[in-house]
Amino acid sequence: MTRGARGCLLIAAAMLFVIGVVALAVMLAGGVRKGTVLQVTIAGDVVEDKDDSLEARLFQGDVTLLRDITHAVDRARKDDRITGIMAVIKPYSMGLAKVQEIRDSIQAFRASGKWAVVYMDTAGEFGGGNSPYYLATAFDEIWLSPPGDLNLYGLFGAVTFIRGTLDKLGIYPDFDSIGKYKNAKDIYTEKKMTEAHREATMMYLQDWYDQIVAGVAEGRKLDAARVSALINEGPFISKEALDKGLVDHLGYFDEFEDAVKEKAGGDLNTMKFRDYLDSRGGSVGHRKIAVITGMGIIVTGKSQNNPLAGAIMGSDTITEAFRRARRDKSVKAIVFRVDSPGGSAVASDLIWRETQLARKEKPVVISMSDVAASGGYYVSAGATKVVTQPGTITGSIGVVAGKMVTTGLYDWIGLTRETLGIGDHAGFYYTGQKFSAEEKVIYWKFMNKIYDNFTGMVATGRGMTREAVDKIGQGHVWSGTRAKGLGLVDELGGMSKAIELAKKEAGIPDDEEVRLVYLPEKKTLLQNLLWPEEDARARTVLAGLPREVRAGMRDLYGLSLLGNERVLLLSEPAVSAP
Repeated sequence: MTRGARGCLLIAAAMLFVIGVVALAVMLAGGVRKGTVLQVTIAGDVVEDKDDSLEARLFQGDVTLLRDITHAVDRARKDDRITGIMAVIKPYSMGLAKVQEIRDSIQAFRASGKWAVVYMDTAGEFGGGNSPYYLATAFDEIWLSPPGDLNLYGLFGAVTFIRGTLDKLGIYPDFDSIGKYKNAKDIYTEKKMTEAHREATMMYLQDWYDQIVAGVAEGRKLDAARVSALINEGPFISKEALDKGLVDHLGYFDEFEDAVKEKAGGDLNTMKFRDYLDSRGGSVGHRKIAVITGMGIIVTGKSQNNPLAGAIMGSDTITEAFRRARRDKSVKAIVFRVDSPGGSAVASDLIWRETQLARKEKPVVISMSDVAASGGYYVSAGATKVVTQPGTITGSIGVVAGKMVTTGLYDWIGLTRETLGIGDHAGFYYTGQKFSAEEKVIYWKFMNKIYDNFTGMVATGRGMTREAVDKIGQGHVWSGTRAKGLGLVDELGGMSKAIELAKKEAGIPDDEEVRLVYLPEKKTLLQNLLWPEEDARARTVLAGLPREVRAGMRDLYGLSLLGNERVLLLSEPAVSAP
C-alpha cells in the first residue's frame, strides 16, 4: 500500500472514530427521559479516589467513588426528568463520615419533593449492621428481603495490641509521645488500653452512637429513647424488624421493582447512576474549582497505593497539585479533600506550606472525610474554611516518635552484628540499641519542636491561643461534632458544603455551575504499562489473610515507611466504624 493510500485510510478511520464518539455522546445526552428513576447501588469499597495502578485495574474489583454517588444524586435533585431514586444497599466498606455524606445527599433529594426508596437483602452482615441501616433510614421507604435480618445492635470497638507479640519476637518498641491522649504508640508499647486511651475512644464511640440514634429516630419518626431501647433488643429477624416499625416492607427484589414501577406511574424507566453521570457529560461551568484528594499515611515523596499500607499521601504529589492549582488563573478556589490518620511531620508541614501559599491567592477549603487526625489535621488547620462530617475522626494534636529495637530478635534467631561508627550519636537511629539517656534528651528536643510548631500553626490558623490549643490538643481524638464545638473546624457537612463555601469565598454566585478539576491527575493505562509500580501478587495474597492479620501488617508496614521520618504525627488507632 502506498504512503498516500495509508494516509487516506488513517484519515477515514479517524473520521469514523469521531463520528462514533459524537453519536455516542448524542445517544447518552438523549438517554434521560421524563419520569426516569435513578438507580443507585451502594456496594463494595466506597472510596475518595481510585487507585490508578495497573494491578488495581486488573484485580481491585468493585470500587465506587463516593463523589460519583453524591454528584449523581445532587444532579438528579435539580433535574426535572428524574422523578425518584431506587437504591440497593449491599455489603460495603466505608467509614461513618462517608455514610453521612450519602445520607446528606439523599435527604436533600427528598427535600426537593422527590421520593427515594431502598432495598436490602439483609441489613448488614455480622459485625457491620448499624451503618447500612443508618444509611437506609435516609430514604422514604425501606424494603428488606424476607430471609434477611436487621443487624442493629449498638457499637462495639476492639483495638489489637501487638506488644505481647513483639516481646515474643525480642523486639522492643522504644517510643515516646507528647500529649496525654496521644495513643498511636500504644498498640506497640502496651498490652491493653490506658485510661486516657479508653476515655478518648469511648468519647467518639458515644458521639457515633448518638448520631446513629438521632438519624434513625428522624428517619423512622421515632423517639430517640425508643431507638435506644430497640438497639438494646437487637439484632432482629426480618419479621421483627417489620413489626417494630424499623422497615416498611418485606419482599424480594422483584416485588420491590413492582412497587417502584407503581410509584413511578406504571412505567419503570431506570438509569444507573454512573450512566446518568455520563449522560450529563460533566459540569459545564467556565470558572473552575480544583479538588485535591489526599488519602492515607502522609510521607515524603510521591503518593501511591501500596499492597500493605493502602493509600499513601505523598508530599511531592500533593504539593505539586497545589502549585498547579495555585498557578492556574482559571481556578478560582481549591477544595482539599483529606482522609488521613497522619504520618510524617516533615511531609505534613510541606503540604501545609503549600496550603498557605495557595491561600494568599485564592480560597482553600478543607473537606474532611472519615479521618483527618494528627498529620491529617495538621495539613488542614491553616485553610480558609474547614468542613467536617459529624462522624469524622479529627484533632489528635500531638506527637509520637521512636524506633523498634531488634536486638532480641537477632539474638533469638542467631544473627550477629558488628557495628562501627564515628561520633557519639552515630547509632542514633540504629535499631540494634535503645536510645541512651542523652539521646532521649535530643529526641525530645525534636518532638517538642514539632509540638510547638503544630500548636502554633493551629493557633494562628484557627484564631486561638497556644494555651487553648494545648488544652484541647494533647493528642485527643474528637468527633467532627465536638471538633466544631471546640473551634477546630468551621462547618459540619460534606463536599457539597465545601464547594458551597469555596464558591462563596471566591465570590462565585451560589447558582452558578462551576467546573470541578480533580487533582492529582490519574495515570493512563499506557503509562501504567510502561511504568508499573505495584506488585499484583502481593495484594492477591494479602486479600486472603484474616482481617486482623492484614491490619497488623498494615500498621507495621506503615510504621516502616515512616521509619526515616524521625518525628511522626499519627492519630491513635481507631476502632472499626459502626
